[in-house]
Amino acid sequence: MAVKFNFRFQNVLQIKEKIEEGKKHQFANTQKNFINEQKKLNYLLQKKDKQIQMWNNLAENNQVIQIKDFKDSATTLEMINDLIKNQEKAVEKCEVKLNEHRHELIEAKKERKIFEKIKEKDFEEFKIQQNKIEMALIDQIVTYKSTISRGG
Repeated sequence: MAVKFNFRFQNVLQIKEKIEEGKKHQFANTQKNFINEQKKLNYLLQKKDKQIQMWNNLAENNQVIQIKDFKDSATTLEMINDLIKNQEKAVEKCEVKLNEHRHELIEAKKERKIFEKIKEKDFEEFKIQQNKIEMALIDQIVTYKSTISRGG
């Protein structure tokens, strides 16, 4: 007489698991986007360093620097600095989104764990009830056999 355990909130638990899985994917995508934005920022910072290094090399070699080259270099640096500022804002936005999605994922995990704990408690209660039923059945069998062996 094997009775199967049926969790009363199984459907809710499955929905919570699916929600958590969706939050994991959302977090992973946001994290990839954040990393890409950081790479873009690092690229721009390296580009700026190269531009400055190039300018310093020209100045150190005591070469004659034309005003046009100076203006071009200044314009390039200004443009790179503007791009860096914009990229820093994009990185900040992504970081905010990443933190929001991290928080949502943590909340989804907490909700799933709550229902898993309820399931564990219900299963323990189920095992206790099944054990009581089994013990009562054994008592009935023993009583029946002892009654029959006495001739009753």
